Amino acid sequence: LDPTTRRVRLPGGGEALFTDTVGFIQKLPHSLVAAFKATLEEIGRSDLVIHLHDLASPALAEQHAAVKATLAEIGAGDKPTLNVFNKADMPGASPARARRLGRFFQPLCVSALKGDGLDALLAKAEAMLAASWQEREVVLPRARAGLIKEIYRIGQVLSADHGEAEIRVRFRATAANCARLEALLAK
Repeated sequence: LDPTTRRVRLPGGGEALFTDTVGFIQKLPHSLVAAFKATLEEIGRSDLVIHLHDLASPALAEQHAAVKATLAEIGAGDKPTLNVFNKADMPGASPARARRLGRFFQPLCVSALKGDGLDALLAKAEAMLAASWQEREVVLPRARAGLIKEIYRIGQVLSADHGEAEIRVRFRATAANCARLEALLAK
């Protein structure tokens, strides 16, 4: 049940960490509930949820509802979510089937097996992430230069000007990561 995280290069040149959590399972045996909930903690720390639907599943609508309910239960119901429909290459699977759910007007359909639609998935994820990012500038005294490493870790550095006494860094990051950095700067 452990999540797997991979670094992925986005079309615009930036990078993102993609964490694959275990699939949502309805009526999970009691002995596995705690382990499953632990994997969901990863979702709480994410900037974007990519909800991967099995377009070939006969229980597509029920599975979607179960995931939405679980996300709300763990406090992640308001996270930006990209709904992606996998197995678009399977018989009976089509964008029209996804639209019939009534919630998806432009479904993003992919075939992980064939690689179809993955470029569109990355582009859409990048656009959704960029919409939630803020641009900031900080001036660090040389004594705090170690914080630059943290800025590179949490965001995208646009420029870094190294002066004699200070370093001026312009970067983009999510609001949550900007707040984390501000807390570090306040120390």
